[in-house]
Amino acid sequence: MSRNIFERIGDFTGLTVLDLNHYRLRTLSLLPESIGNLAALETLGLSEWKAIARLPDSIVKLRRLRTLDLAACEALTMLPERIEDLASLTILNLNYCKQLAGLPDSFYNLTKLTNLRCCNTRVATLSEQCIGGLASLSKFSWGGKPENAAAIQVPRGIGKLQALTALSLHSSRLTRLPDGICDLEALKLLDLCCCHALTHLPARIGELQALTYLDLSQCYALSSLPDSIVHLRALRHVDLDQCRLLANIPQSIQKVAQEH
Repeated sequence: MSRNIFERIGDFTGLTVLDLNHYRLRTLSLLPESIGNLAALETLGLSEWKAIARLPDSIVKLRRLRTLDLAACEALTMLPERIEDLASLTILNLNYCKQLAGLPDSFYNLTKLTNLRCCNTRVATLSEQCIGGLASLSKFSWGGKPENAAAIQVPRGIGKLQALTALSLHSSRLTRLPDGICDLEALKLLDLCCCHALTHLPARIGELQALTYLDLSQCYALSSLPDSIVHLRALRHVDLDQCRLLANIPQSIQKVAQEH
């Protein structure tokens, strides 16, 4: 696609997929406002557009958009204030948006969002009051942080995400998890790999009756497991590799760990 055609992108109103991932014009700092004319668009890929600091306001007109890939848009500092208007959005990839520091309040009205990838951003917290609005969220990855970024604070209200089946906090500078995480009744996968500062797990961890996969590898500061962990009847995979301080591992957990 030439630059001339790109600037006229809004003329192609029948487009359903626009894949500009790794595109050769990705050094541009602005997208044309006419992108909002693509009323039929369902997938928009903009990964590695490293110069874009903000998205055009017109992007919220894409009411049929289901997938938005902004991975490695390293200059992106904010999402549109009215992002809730993307009412069909189900997948949002924000991984490696290293300057993104927060999410607008309207973000929590994306009731159809099922998959949120937010690793290696500066988003350090989620709204305690609004998190329950993400009623369909089933997969959430929120690990890692750019250099000098604040450590993430998992909100106590995370248990309101009752559709959540997979939560990855890989490489987060967490010291503890809120008790509310034990209210995630549908959770099957919990990835805490490389959470080097994590000192303990919630006492109620055994209430995660759907949990089949637990990764605690390289949790160097973890010294004990809660007694309730033996009640994880569905657990089929547990990784305790390099948990150097961990002692008194229950036999049932040792058995699962040794099988993998």
